[in-house]
Amino acid sequence: SLSLWFSFATVTLLCFLNCCFVATWEKKADHQQGQSSLALRRKKLGAASRKVTYATIALCLTMGLLRKDEPEGLMLSATGIALILLPAINYWRLNPEDKRVLADAALFLPCILLA
Repeated sequence: SLSLWFSFATVTLLCFLNCCFVATWEKKADHQQGQSSLALRRKKLGAASRKVTYATIALCLTMGLLRKDEPEGLMLSATGIALILLPAINYWRLNPEDKRVLADAALFLPCILLA
């Protein structure tokens, strides 16, 4: 159904945005090691990923509330909540490795809430 595909797309976007935030946090380490990364190739990745994240949060939470009586409503709400964590983690004064662990843990939130 369309709702299932929409839920799938938002969770996929959550995973991609997680990668964008992690790439931004590890930009210095990638540069020092001479590795190519998404953040080094795309200079405005941080700002762009934050904008897309905020728009997706609004979309997920709105659709989650509109479909609150449907199973995908919970998935959309959980995805929106997990997305809220990414910019929050971004502003915390933590080591990039700690940020990465927390961001990856946020990916489990939609699955945990469905269990």
